[in-house]
Amino acid sequence: MKKGFTLMELLAVIVILGVIAAIAMPITGNIIDNSKYKTAVDSVYGYIEAANAESSKSLIGNNGIVVTSTNYVFESGVTDEEISKIYYNGMQPTYVYLSYDYVTNVVVEGRFCMNNFSILYTHGTASRSDSSYCNNGSNNS
Repeated sequence: MKKGFTLMELLAVIVILGVIAAIAMPITGNIIDNSKYKTAVDSVYGYIEAANAESSKSLIGNNGIVVTSTNYVFESGVTDEEISKIYYNGMQPTYVYLSYDYVTNVVVEGRFCMNNFSILYTHGTASRSDSSYCNNGSNNS
């Protein structure tokens, strides 16, 4: 007597595997999306550190970003020459808005499009933004 699976048994296994795949795919997609977002946020923190270091250089020898007033703003597309002084090994933002405090010489607010995520940095914390900074800097209210 031959031993094997019937067509119905094979179809049942295929259906069960399909159901498992249908359940697992959205969960896997969320995990991947969350890890990409966390990578973007880590890059924002690194970029802020690099920007603060470049602004600090202006106190020593005027080699970094020069912060000249009480609240100074750098924005990609407007002050690209100054922003290009921020040397950072990592994910580069496609849009940057940095607001410096002249007294503390640090970034107090940042708006980024990093890895297609709109990220707002305020008071030392980065989070997803309700505004879109990934449309070439437009709608960055």
